[in-house]
Amino acid sequence: MTTSHFGLPSPENAQIVFTVLNTLRKLHHVMGADYSREWWSTRNAELDSRTPSEAVIAGDHEAVARLVDSYLDPSFV
Repeated sequence: MTTSHFGLPSPENAQIVFTVLNTLRKLHHVMGADYSREWWSTRNAELDSRTPSEAVIAGDHEAVARLVDSYLDPSFV
């Protein structure tokens, strides 16, 4: 397989990837990497009882990002 088989992501997909990676970075900052994996698969009332990973797959990556942002203490950001 050559690199010609891989195209550049669309601007929309690149934004989704950036949002999810930035959310993951913030989550690791708040909860630590060990708990982050469990958090992604735990149902959350703020996400209509979906897991964060289900919300991202459904296209609601911004809702997941807002949820993680709500965990951040403004004095530490």
